[in-house]
Amino acid sequence: MALKYFFEFTDVKTIVHRCEIYDAAFVGDSLEINGSLTFSSGSVDNSLEPIRGNGLNISLEASTDLDFSDLYSENEFTFQVIYIRDSITLFDGFLEPEGLFQSFVADKWMINLVCADGLSFL
Repeated sequence: MALKYFFEFTDVKTIVHRCEIYDAAFVGDSLEINGSLTFSSGSVDNSLEPIRGNGLNISLEASTDLDFSDLYSENEFTFQVIYIRDSITLFDGFLEPEGLFQSFVADKWMINLVCADGLSFL
């Protein structure tokens, strides 16, 4: 897998967050983009339950120059997404391409994409 897109930001506690989107068929230099994310951890009834699914919602700033239409794929396992918080990998999953759209009235818009780990697909 080759790194295609990434974004990075620092929160108010000066913790660095980084999100990376990989594509096996991509050749070239990776591109830094503008975005934000929300990480969610699965809940269970028993606190001793070792298996918990995780989810990641990412918002990317799209424009007429970069509309992220290349992130659409029929196969849900095409684009790998990794979320790193303070040098610790918290999420390693795949992009679900259903949230892609293009605005025909604005030069810039936000797209929201859902990412699921392997356990969530089961």
